[in-house]
Amino acid sequence: MKQRFFLSFVILLCLIYFHACSSESYKTDTVKNTDTTSVKKIDTTGHERAPSLKGKSFTVKSPPHFVLSLSGNYNIGVSETSLNFDPLQFESGENFGVKNGFGIVATGKIPLDRKAGNLRLVINSAYNKFVSKSAGDFKYNIFSLGAGIENSFTPRFLVKPFVGAALMGSIISGSANYVLDSINTNVNIKIKNSFRLGFTLYAGIEYGLSNAVGINIGARFMNVNTWLKSSKDDRNGNEIGLRDAFSSPPLPYGGWKNFAFTSFFLGTSIYFGVGDRIYKF
Repeated sequence: MKQRFFLSFVILLCLIYFHACSSESYKTDTVKNTDTTSVKKIDTTGHERAPSLKGKSFTVKSPPHFVLSLSGNYNIGVSETSLNFDPLQFESGENFGVKNGFGIVATGKIPLDRKAGNLRLVINSAYNKFVSKSAGDFKYNIFSLGAGIENSFTPRFLVKPFVGAALMGSIISGSANYVLDSINTNVNIKIKNSFRLGFTLYAGIEYGLSNAVGINIGARFMNVNTWLKSSKDDRNGNEIGLRDAFSSPPLPYGGWKNFAFTSFFLGTSIYFGVGDRIYKF
């Protein structure tokens, strides 16, 4: 099922990208197709001459001065965020007990060169939630904030493919409620707020519906706890910190784990500062 979903998503992105390759960054007002392609003019030597554009005008869009992107995403867990079948695996620190989730992302994009508009500084804020009830009741909330770099390949075009990367700081919290059948015991654990550093890599396409608004679609990979992993004996009642590193001696729920996932997102982009520049010949 995941493979079919991923394949369909890739095909959709390819179709939009191929459309981008044939799209124009400008519109014409008085220029017709016959003005530049169909009419042949021959000079005195018998050679074909390029048609004159004298008296014609072109309207070219400028790149945006700022872009605000808002999107919703569906998350598919990878690594230790892709298994949730056995509570014993969670208790022994082999996985997080969840594998799918959803979230929202807000991204501000500021071009480092307003004239070209390709390279952008990005500021990301995100909220992601993971829930699983297949082997118990497992929940995680992840609040993230970060900054990075993005490249928009065709910022003047209606269709704008982009790729980017960012460093992210995240606050991770959660809870787990499950039954150990071997001893018929109900376990209720709360994971208190834990700070981690991670990263995100993403790629997508923006489609400008007008000079002010467009839609965005793409895919993102995120690992929210790449750095600052820790497993501490900090239990306070039923509360513990996030235990995602090796410990000696081993602690319950402790083990080297990556909270990583792939996201497929869809949303809207709001453009600021896009103008139409008229060039007359």
